[in-house]
Amino acid sequence: MNYELESITGENNAEKINKERAAKKKYKDKLLANRTHLINLITHANSKDGLTMLRKDANTENTTQEEKQRQVDMFESFCNNCLVFMIKKRDWKQRRNSDLISKFITIPDEAMGVLALENMAPDLIEYINTTSIEDDGENEETPGDVKKTSKAKYTSSKGGGSFGVRGWHSSGIKRYNELCANLKPLRETETSKALENGLKKKYRSEHSLNIHQTDGEESDCYESEAMAVIPYDMFAAV
Repeated sequence: MNYELESITGENNAEKINKERAAKKKYKDKLLANRTHLINLITHANSKDGLTMLRKDANTENTTQEEKQRQVDMFESFCNNCLVFMIKKRDWKQRRNSDLISKFITIPDEAMGVLALENMAPDLIEYINTTSIEDDGENEETPGDVKKTSKAKYTSSKGGGSFGVRGWHSSGIKRYNELCANLKPLRETETSKALENGLKKKYRSEHSLNIHQTDGEESDCYESEAMAVIPYDMFAAV
């Protein structure tokens, strides 16, 4: 009798371990895939034009299907890694499945998300080039260390403030105002509406699958994905 109980317990433990390993592998595979899109997003943020292409009209004859898909991937990456932090976590989790992004993320908030990423892009590029998924969780560099050697585009790392950040340069304020002015008409384009509708459908699908797999409790997958790649708070200067 005891032998049978031990055998059943052993089988249950083995099944639990296998499930945990499968879940970890699935999570790592997802990180690797999303990392590619995030690196592409950060690379564009670090370019001369920044993230002006996020909502750019893609319905032209010269736009290839590959370019359209790249825009979709980068817009999703931007939402999951930047806009997710612009409102309360509970509000994000509730509204992303039922509303379009533009219905609960304001133009000023979206502009700040773009500005923050463009500002920290040089540091993020350097960080990504020296780390991998395997050492993301073991990196010894702290937020304070990063700020001390920051190459931020629109903020100063000299002087006081949180993590040694003094504040926004006039060029950063000018860029923010440009983003706010440009976002209003961009949000009205067919490309923007298609991007937001497509993302809402994906969120709904992933939400249903996630609830089913976790017995009714939704995990914080989006926040975890972002923090596994971005090593420090890029909104510290806000």
